[in-house]
Amino acid sequence: MAIPRRRNLVFLVLVLVSSVVASMLPEINGINAVAATTAPKVLVLNTSNNRLDGVSLISGTPSKYVGLAQSRLLPALESKMGAVTVISSTMCREKLPVKVAEWKDLSVVFEGGKFALLLYNYGGWSHSQGTHPPLPPVGVALRPIIKTNFGATVGDSAARLMSLNPRLRGDSTGFYVVSAFTTLVMTKRAGAIGSNSSTFLVSQIEVATGNC
Repeated sequence: MAIPRRRNLVFLVLVLVSSVVASMLPEINGINAVAATTAPKVLVLNTSNNRLDGVSLISGTPSKYVGLAQSRLLPALESKMGAVTVISSTMCREKLPVKVAEWKDLSVVFEGGKFALLLYNYGGWSHSQGTHPPLPPVGVALRPIIKTNFGATVGDSAARLMSLNPRLRGDSTGFYVVSAFTTLVMTKRAGAIGSNSSTFLVSQIEVATGNC
C-alpha cells in the first residue's frame, strides 16, 4: 500500500506545482510586455524627403524651398518626442537671432518663425556650433535615438557609412553630403589609432536650409 500512496503524493505535488506556474504566467507575460513597450524608440530621419519620423521639416525643392513654420512643426514633433524646451540664441557667428527647440541631444532651430536647422549631436545645442562637435563617450547612446533612412547615426565610422550608402560624397576627415540639405559631420575619436575610415566617426547629423 505504501507504493500507491507515494505515487498519489507525487501526483498531488505535480498538480500543485503546475497550478502555481500557471498562475504566474500572466505576470511573466505582463513583465515581458512592459519591457517591450519601454524599449527606446528609433526616430528615422528621411534624407530623401526631409522628414523626421514622418514630420516634414522643409517643403519644396532644393531650388525653391521653405522651412516649415514653428507654430506647425513644434506641436507635431512634441507628439513624437514629448515636451520641448525652447530657448533664444544666435547662430551665424552670433549675428542671426534664432529660437532653439531642444530635446536633449537634438536641436531644432527656427529663424524668423520658420525651420532653419536640425542638429543631432552629443550635448545638444551647446556643443553644436564648433566645426567638429565632440563625440559621445564610448558606450553612451544619444537621446532621442535618431537614424537616417539608410541606417546611419552618430558614432558610425566612415567605413560603415560607405557600406551603408556608397553614393555619399565627401571626406572621412571632414563631412559627407547626403542630400541638398543633409550633412554628416565627422570627428576623430581621441586617442584612436588606425586609418581615417575607422578613427573618424559621425559626430553630428545636420539638416540645414542654408540661412548662413
